[in-house]
Amino acid sequence: MAGRLLLLVVAWLLVPSWALGQSKDSFSSDRQGTWSGFYWYPHGASQRPVPFTFNMNVAKDRVSGRITEPNTFGQPSAQNLYANVSGDMRGSVLRFTKTYDGTGGQSHSVLYEGHIVDLGATVVGYWRIDNTVGGFTMRRDQ
Repeated sequence: MAGRLLLLVVAWLLVPSWALGQSKDSFSSDRQGTWSGFYWYPHGASQRPVPFTFNMNVAKDRVSGRITEPNTFGQPSAQNLYANVSGDMRGSVLRFTKTYDGTGGQSHSVLYEGHIVDLGATVVGYWRIDNTVGGFTMRRDQ
């Protein structure tokens, strides 16, 4: 829990102070569409940040979609990994589960929680698998 909190605080420090505290309303008009981001592993891990693209669909407070990322840990024959997303948005908090679809031999799930900032254009937060916690950020493509 302390590690998760530390990652969230560090992620918040990467965002300009004027951008914090934006409401869901500022995010509502442009939330659907393509988002580009990075996720990273816990401090001390040797892996570089992993880029991803999230094609997000929104219906009221429900979020769904598909994530594409380069294959950094699956079977070498797969160039990319793909995951289906299901979650929700409450206030300025976005929560979703990313479940890999089996490409590259990967089919596990990852929980994500992020805060909507930067006038609704950015989400910053953490991901978790069991006791492993890392960070992520994503930005709405123009």
